[in-house]
Amino acid sequence: MIVRRLAARTGRSAFAQANAAAAPARQWRRSFASDVDLLEHSADNSLKETRSIETALNSSMPQPVPSYNPDAARQAALTDPTVAVNWYNKKELERILKPVGTAPEPHYQPHTLITNPPRPEDVTLELLLASQAHLGHATSVWNPSNARYIFGIRDGIHIISLDQTAAYLRRAAKVVTEVCRRGGLVLFVGTRNGQDRSVVKAAKLAKGCHLFDRWIPGSVTNGQQILGNCKLKVVDELDRDMPDFEDQLTDQPVLKPDLVVCLNPLENYVLLHECGLNHIPTIGIIDTDADSTWVTYPIPANDDSLRCTNVIAGVLGRAGEEGQKLRLEAARQGIVTYKGRAKLEEPDTFASKQKQQEGGQAGEKPTRKMGVEAELEETGGLARTVKDLFAGAAGGIAQVLLGQPFDIVKVRLQTSEQYSGAVDAGTKIWKNEGPLAFYKGTLTPLIGIGACVSVQFGAFHYARRQFEARNIARGGPLGSHDLSYGQYYAAGAFAGIANAGISGPIEHVRIRLQTQPHGAGRLYSGPLDCVRKLAAHEGVLRGLYRGEAVTILREAQAYGVWFLSFEYLMNADAKRNKIDRREISTPKVALYGGLAGEALWLGSYPFDVVKSKMQSDGFGKEQRYKSMTDCFKKTWAHEGLGGFWKGILPTLFRAMPVSAGTFAVVELTMRMLT
Repeated sequence: MIVRRLAARTGRSAFAQANAAAAPARQWRRSFASDVDLLEHSADNSLKETRSIETALNSSMPQPVPSYNPDAARQAALTDPTVAVNWYNKKELERILKPVGTAPEPHYQPHTLITNPPRPEDVTLELLLASQAHLGHATSVWNPSNARYIFGIRDGIHIISLDQTAAYLRRAAKVVTEVCRRGGLVLFVGTRNGQDRSVVKAAKLAKGCHLFDRWIPGSVTNGQQILGNCKLKVVDELDRDMPDFEDQLTDQPVLKPDLVVCLNPLENYVLLHECGLNHIPTIGIIDTDADSTWVTYPIPANDDSLRCTNVIAGVLGRAGEEGQKLRLEAARQGIVTYKGRAKLEEPDTFASKQKQQEGGQAGEKPTRKMGVEAELEETGGLARTVKDLFAGAAGGIAQVLLGQPFDIVKVRLQTSEQYSGAVDAGTKIWKNEGPLAFYKGTLTPLIGIGACVSVQFGAFHYARRQFEARNIARGGPLGSHDLSYGQYYAAGAFAGIANAGISGPIEHVRIRLQTQPHGAGRLYSGPLDCVRKLAAHEGVLRGLYRGEAVTILREAQAYGVWFLSFEYLMNADAKRNKIDRREISTPKVALYGGLAGEALWLGSYPFDVVKSKMQSDGFGKEQRYKSMTDCFKKTWAHEGLGGFWKGILPTLFRAMPVSAGTFAVVELTMRMLT
């Protein structure tokens, strides 16, 4: 009951409240509807604003950029006056601001020293300093002749005065310019590693020649032999080729440089010496350890720095280039600043003379004066022969002094049977006759053999030159004048035959003095007494010249083999090492000479035995051998084959040092004389 009453009471109160609130609810619904309308109106306004903003944004976006047209842009720039105004304003601003601040000066670029060498007017102390031209060598190795070029000493190193370097470099550049202006030939030489590019560049600029490998000794003094195969060409005053004149070049001597530029004089002393002998001026980089008197125009500088040598070579190359320009400019104006070296004729005149010469000689080819013939024309045949004779005389003196002790043992063994061998003969001579006995009769061979060897070498070189000229006259290619080995043997045999007339009586006297008894039993008091008594017995021919026939045979065979062996060994060495024979060292020359001496005696010893027997034979009733053939027969009959080789051992021992000394002295003398 209580629950129902409560529910009824509660329901009645809730219903009453609902009726009371009905009026405000209706009023709220009306206000809510008005709010909704207001919101819809606000949303419409927002949409309109958004669209207006989007329209504004679209209108502010950039339009697509059209493709670039250079012609149109150029045309627009030309028609737009502001472009020119802006450009002139920029230039004016640069002019005004140029003095303000600092500007970079041209800096040192060593990589351009070869591709773009400096000119003589570009030489500055800064350039030389950057190129390390001032650095000399240690004070312990300096040459006193360079005292005037030295600025001071720093840490034991001499410092070269760059003022001196610049002055001497400019002077050398003027020399190169003048030589090239007068059409001279300049040779640039640099044989150290890294100098090849600089000398090649300088030679190209100066239109000269270059050498960066090595200098072949004799290329100047004996150029006709070494450079005889070099090709020549004829050009006019404007350097245009003239091939019609090339046929006349075979009669022209080898060209020699008018000026030599040497970047490393210490390694090229032979070149500078040859230039001095031929009066060729030279320019050289002289470091503190070099002798400034070696060159005509020294340039005191550091020859060990590639930068320094590149600068100097470039400056001199540019100077030569300037000289060539001056020469060509003068030639275009009709002024010839030089005189041609070759004596050439018009091609038609030369051809007609050639035909006349061919007709007059019945088809013989004209002799081309290259190699030896041109050398004889330049130096003179008489002067060359005198040099050969003097060198041979020096070799002959050395031969006597070295070989006399061996020779006396050989003669005693050949002419006497009291010795069992070479050692026994040497021992008994020393014991019984004393040490001076080994030089018995030395005065005669010292004078005579000196003359003999002089004649040998003089005759050999004369015959060699004749063979060379004959080879050239046969019409072979240039340079084919080299002798065959048969010709070498023939030249040596000719030398032996020429020598036989002198060596026959000289050796006869020497053998008589060596084989005579010792002490009171002496037959001859000296060489002159021996000559007088030999001539008194049977006359000059049968007495003094006894055994001359076998002497001629021995000399021809011996010296034919001697010179042939030596020339073969020398030529083989030069060919194998690809060098000139003048570059073969003295020990090798001595070795080859010694081997040639062994070959000489092995090829001619039987003739020498017969000669010694005949020249030591008695006179009148005591004479055992009637002739050369009789001596051969009796030696074979009594001693057999071994009789022709008695004493060969000491002879071979003697041959090695004697022949080695002879050829070494002769070669050294010839090199000094040439």
